[in-house]
Amino acid sequence: MVGLGNPGKDYAQTRHNIGQMVVEHWASQSNSRFSRLKSFGSVAKVSTDPAIFVAHTTGYMNVSGPPTKQIAGYYGVPVSQLAIIHDDLDLPFGTIRLKCGGGHGGHNGIKSVQGAFSSPDFFRVRIGIGRPPGQMDAAKYVLDRFDKDQRKDIPFLLDRSVDAVQAIISDGLTAAQQRYHAQ
Repeated sequence: MVGLGNPGKDYAQTRHNIGQMVVEHWASQSNSRFSRLKSFGSVAKVSTDPAIFVAHTTGYMNVSGPPTKQIAGYYGVPVSQLAIIHDDLDLPFGTIRLKCGGGHGGHNGIKSVQGAFSSPDFFRVRIGIGRPPGQMDAAKYVLDRFDKDQRKDIPFLLDRSVDAVQAIISDGLTAAQQRYHAQ
């Protein structure tokens, strides 16, 4: 599982980093620590049976494909078993949608991952961050921190996102979709 986001304190807790927030939350829940994996990412083992690793890249969102491919290659994870956790402007805040394959929908991080693997055939955990208000620029919106009302819901959203990924692993995509798309 790779949570997409941007590196550094300036981007921490921003809407665009919700994917990284999920994998960091999962590692914390599992009492796992992230270890640096060469120059391309940080990885934590959150489960041994089955072995599940969560990761985030050390580069920026828009070029996350090559380091994601290096992490997957290091652990021998085929694209068909890879899950990418990321923000989605087109979903209302707090909505979780699960899918495998499909287009990038204008998300440059997903576009980069698809290009690196020459395939869109990986699992995606799309976490709704909502649309920007009024005429606000979408690029500015995704790089802003969550507003006060949203921040109080973040712990619940992180828990649900981890549960959704675990449901894909244990129950399969269709069953996980039926459960999380109904909410």
